[in-house]
Parts: sequence; structure tokens; C-alpha cells
Amino acid sequence: MAEGTTEARVFVLAGPDFARSFPLRERSTLGRADECDVVLRDRSISRKHAVLVREGEQWFVQDLGSTNGVSKDGKRGERFELADGDEFKLGDLPLRLRLTAAAAEEIEFESSAPAAAVAPSPARPAEPARASCRPPSSARRARRAAPGSSRPISDSSRSGCAASSRSPCSSSARVSRTAPFAR
Repeated sequence: MAEGTTEARVFVLAGPDFARSFPLRERSTLGRADECDVVLRDRSISRKHAVLVREGEQWFVQDLGSTNGVSKDGKRGERFELADGDEFKLGDLPLRLRLTAAAAEEIEFESSAPAAAVAPSPARPAEPARASCRPPSSARRARRAAPGSSRPISDSSRSGCAASSRSPCSSSARVSRTAPFAR
């Protein structure tokens, strides 16, 4: 950029591109299409959704006739003036405009999405996921019985995961209770 001007960036505050930032030019197109200057992968974004444009020292976001529109402070409109730190939405996707070069290090994401850069405590290392796609052995299957019955439960009568009813897994990726101990 020219000397004496500030760098402008747009930060994604949620969705598939959460925590990404994009540099802006004097006029930057935002949308899902590959030819846009800022390509956003959120489903609520149109192919060519909006344009961020600098006019003098002011920045504006303008809707390009998108399906889900542009909004700022909960109000939907065609064009909004933006200042440093302002949040706005394209469709359902919240974004923030920052106008300083140091903005990338100072940005705070106020989203319900999980933090991406949380490191595990050194005293308690994270355990690797243990999954097995094979059904329980026939010997173990024969010992399992339905509550209040001496009849074994067949694979067709069981639904979900072999580990527990709390584990949300599909039938193609069942978790075995004995996976860490089986050799």
C-alpha cells in the first residue's frame, strides 16, 4: 500500500473460515466464487455477495444483490459505512474490519465457536482417539444379554456404538471398549 495509509483486513468471526483474515485492496469483492478477492466458504454467502470499498479515508460495505444480504448492528441494508473494529454480517457470517497493520495480533474473536489455539496442559497430555471399525468378536457377542433376559443381543437389534449410548458414532466407525487393551 502507499506510504502513509493503513492496512485494511477483514476477519472472519465464525463458520468454515473462522479465525482467517484477508487483506483488502481499495475495492475488494467478497463471495463464494473463486474470482472474488475474498473467498468465503459459508453457505449463507452468495457467489458475489458484497464489495468492501475505500472512498478517501472511509470504508463501506455494499451488497451486490445477494440472497441473504448485508447487515450491521442488526439492521439489513444495501450499504453501510464501516470504521476500524466494526462488525457486520454477510448473510449469517459475522466479519470484522480492522484498519491497522497490528490488527492481526490484537484481534479478539467473540464467538461461541471453540478456540482453535488452546494447547493441552503438559501435566495431562491429550489421549489419541481410539476407534475400531470391526464388530465385537462372536465370543463377546454371545455373553451380552438384553436387560432382564438371558437371550443375547444380536448386531441387528443393537443401534449405534458398541462403546456406549453416549458416544455419537456411525455404524461405519464403531468404537470398541476393549480397543486400548486388545492386541
